[in-house]
Amino acid sequence: VAKILAVRPRRVERRASGAREALARGSGRLESFFVTGAQGCIGAWVVRKLLQRGAEPWVFDASEDRRRLRLVCTDAELERVRFVRGDV
Repeated sequence: VAKILAVRPRRVERRASGAREALARGSGRLESFFVTGAQGCIGAWVVRKLLQRGAEPWVFDASEDRRRLRLVCTDAELERVRFVRGDV
């Protein structure tokens, strides 16, 4: 089962106005997420949605098999994902 934990972003737009516009322009990401079980069925779709919203997902999973992620995400999207191998 996928679990999502918000991770403090390294770089955050502090202005209330313009932050969404900056994200739309691609000048920076607003949030990072640590997703456990992300290489499973539900987790892969969660990662896809986070990528579509401009977030930076950190994938934590015991498996190195990225097959499900490749089924739902493009190669360009997967380049933005950070992978960490481990078991909870």
